[in-house]
Amino acid sequence: MGLSVLGKVLEQAKFRAAIAGVIPTIVELLNNSSWCVQLSVVSVLGNVSEQVEFRTAIAPVIPAIVELLRDSNDNVRSRVLSILGKVSEQAEFRTAIKPVIPAIVALLEDTYFHIQTQVVDLLVKLAAHDVYFDMQVNPFPSPMFSKIAFVKLLLAETYHTTAYLLLMLTMTQLFQLELS
Repeated sequence: MGLSVLGKVLEQAKFRAAIAGVIPTIVELLNNSSWCVQLSVVSVLGNVSEQVEFRTAIAPVIPAIVELLRDSNDNVRSRVLSILGKVSEQAEFRTAIKPVIPAIVALLEDTYFHIQTQVVDLLVKLAAHDVYFDMQVNPFPSPMFSKIAFVKLLLAETYHTTAYLLLMLTMTQLFQLELS
């Protein structure tokens, strides 16, 4: 409850300067063992990221947020994916997100279908920004995962959930063929 109230306070212009110094302490709470605290922290950081003044403080934290994609709780993974989608719309975060794309792509094999579909949605958002397609430094675990794969993801977005499943099965088969 306290972190959600703090998120609302941070949104108020008159408190922004005074609370800017608290962001590192909030970030430390990402390491808390309680998934409820982690969820709250990720939500607060996502809300705060909407304020331009805080983006330089939050951008370096993206890798720590992405570490929560390994959390055993699917609610935490889901919230992280939502927040990454939210912050990816801001140019200040794109450089921080680019190196963690392989960790995001890895969740296409998550055991929860809603996580898999969130990954597809996030990858579609990321595909909208050409900054993610630096072909000299391919951030993807497979050379097969390229702009062509993103076009497939974009096409899948226009279809219903069955198309997501078919796309994920196809991508999994492609990765398996490459590995063999």
